[in-house]
Amino acid sequence: MPLPSFSLATADGSLHHFPTGRHALLCFVKEDCPTCVLSMPLIQAAAEAFGESIDIWCIGQDAEGNARLAATFALAAPMLDDSSLHVSYRYDLDTVPTIILADAIGDELDRFIGFGRSDWQALFQRLITVTLSPAPVIDWSRYPESRPGCGSKSVEPGIAERLEAEMEGSPIRARRIDVGESDDIFEFMFEQGLTDGLPVVPPTPERVVRMLTGTKRDPQEVVGIVPPNLAPVTVEKIAINAVMAGCKPSTCQWSSPPSRQSPPSSSTCTASSRRRTSRRRSSS
Repeated sequence: MPLPSFSLATADGSLHHFPTGRHALLCFVKEDCPTCVLSMPLIQAAAEAFGESIDIWCIGQDAEGNARLAATFALAAPMLDDSSLHVSYRYDLDTVPTIILADAIGDELDRFIGFGRSDWQALFQRLITVTLSPAPVIDWSRYPESRPGCGSKSVEPGIAERLEAEMEGSPIRARRIDVGESDDIFEFMFEQGLTDGLPVVPPTPERVVRMLTGTKRDPQEVVGIVPPNLAPVTVEKIAINAVMAGCKPSTCQWSSPPSRQSPPSSSTCTASSRRRTSRRRSSS
């Protein structure tokens, strides 16, 4: 199975491209994971024993943590910076360490996650066969039979939605507006005519992606016409407004397709938002 191609740099800016034209061992790690730390001496041993014949790369998920790992273990393998988490996301990681062996054209040959002593032993035997190199000397009795891995940073709450919004094929098509760090987000939206001055939830890409999980409809499906300009409105546009209104994804569902002649305010989300607003006004 072909793996996604990528280009990542080391801390000194040296760029590495995958696939490499020869076998490659990709080791996804993060510094604050004890199981990754447990695996680092074996990654180092693999780099020293087989690094002249195949590419052995560590792919770290945090720039500062990458530097600490490389320094602590005097790493011979390149430590590539995936602090953007784009490669981790494209490789569909949910656990680190994840160890992947690929052939010269980038097809996956083997993969294991967490720590398994037998997995590493089998991998070393395979690398000996591929490279015809002698086996490294490893005291396997120092290693446990197995250890569970840690959650990949790419699946942490909020980050997974951001990555989905950033990736090619993202459901987000709406124009994005950059707001300066020193600008007040609520004043900015009011000045742009996006609100009436009352506080709203800023519709960041990750929040919109999370809102879209509440429906199976195509985000670009036109579901209504909004007066007075009779502008077409898509599921994505409704999700954006639902975020601003403070709705939950579970409320943004239609039991049946809305009429194209009706404005999308008939959606459950917008209606429930109006009800909450009415209650607040009646209690004031």
